[in-house]
Amino acid sequence: MDWAHVVIPHADKVYAARNPHYHYFYYPGYTDDFLFVNTTRYPLSLVAFRKALSLAMNRRAYSINAHYGYALPADIQGVADISGKQGPWPGWVDPSIPQTLAQYNPTAARQLLKSAGFTWNAGGHLIDPKGKPVKLELLNGFYLPQATIEQQNFQALGIDVTLSNVQFAVFYGRITKGNFDLFDGWNNGGSSPYFLYYTTVSRQSYAPIGKDLSLISGNYYNWGRWKNPAMDALLQQFKVTVDPAKQHALVDKMQQLFVQYLPYIPTCTEIVDSNYNDAHFTGFPTLQDNYAYTMPYGIPGDTILMLTHIHPA
Repeated sequence: MDWAHVVIPHADKVYAARNPHYHYFYYPGYTDDFLFVNTTRYPLSLVAFRKALSLAMNRRAYSINAHYGYALPADIQGVADISGKQGPWPGWVDPSIPQTLAQYNPTAARQLLKSAGFTWNAGGHLIDPKGKPVKLELLNGFYLPQATIEQQNFQALGIDVTLSNVQFAVFYGRITKGNFDLFDGWNNGGSSPYFLYYTTVSRQSYAPIGKDLSLISGNYYNWGRWKNPAMDALLQQFKVTVDPAKQHALVDKMQQLFVQYLPYIPTCTEIVDSNYNDAHFTGFPTLQDNYAYTMPYGIPGDTILMLTHIHPA
């Protein structure tokens, strides 16, 4: 092959080192992946419960054990990795927001649940403030290694978590109509976090439970069915200004509002994986010349741009 879109475990040794003159790999961050939460279902509708789930999530384990260390743990805003230096939008991170909720801390998760009225029965099962055992379904269509670790993380809190592995067509049909509790999903990014929040938590991206979200025009990912007038106002203000300082100030406020409510939970950065052999063709994006996202398909504008650069060696 000359060019492939696939994650190779230990690509430096398995692929690049075996033919160092021609074999290369480049896995830049594109956007973040998220644990999407059905905010219309109790107790997922409780902000404290969603934040407790975030505290219970071992993102480092997801990164290393499920993504071979390429996808780094995400920050709580979903705009960079926890260090704030990599990921999709490192230049847009609001440094005033603490990363506490993105840190693995099961003890803090239990304390938060207790303060929100949750208890545990003699068997260690989590009981919600209404007196019922907490049972959740974690729907999985393609992230099984990460979903398996998430199930273990949530079970450690006393939650009865069923991991349902289904074919992607079934998975997609359920999430688009809001028929789920939790699932790992994605977003298609953009040039700033505006595109992240606009497509996942705006009124324009919203559809009521039962209505197929995929039928709304545009690429929308408000799987959790959450909307907020304050967020809509910020998004509208961003859309009508070209002043970079104002745009950054507005995105800071969006991040603060997002973390306040945490309608879905960032997990790891999403990488664009590209492996190429330049024996016959050259001009692929590299770390030194990152002119486009590197997959051979999936992002039309970038694919067209790459085809104006790639040429016979």
